[in-house]
Amino acid sequence: MARAMEGPGLQHSAYLPELNGSDMAEKGKEQVKRLANAGSEKVLGTLDSRKGELAKGIRGFADLVEKVSHDAPQAGIPEPWIRSAVQTLRSFSERIESGSSQELWQDAQSRFRQRPGVFMAGLAGVGFLVGRMIRK
Repeated sequence: MARAMEGPGLQHSAYLPELNGSDMAEKGKEQVKRLANAGSEKVLGTLDSRKGELAKGIRGFADLVEKVSHDAPQAGIPEPWIRSAVQTLRSFSERIESGSSQELWQDAQSRFRQRPGVFMAGLAGVGFLVGRMIRK
């Protein structure tokens, strides 16, 4: 069994390559990138295998929204907004089924980078609508 030496001998040990600070930082960055890529590939692979279930759930939610849309005026939500939300959910469901997870992720990133305010407002709007419908 090998022992690491303490003191100056440790710096020249066969167990620790001689690296200066910038080399160590560069190697650390490379390792973090590799780990992040491996993690994202695993996540995207899992999403690819389950995207049919996700699309089916979104379609079911769109159907539910459409069924309860007759109560929309009493909840204070204009009916055209409901129709637009249902159409958006259905087109999103179709997009999920037709594209790979990598394509969907790149699409979301590019849309967010182009118009982050609109993207965040859209997410807030969806959250508001879902909250209003759940509360009723």
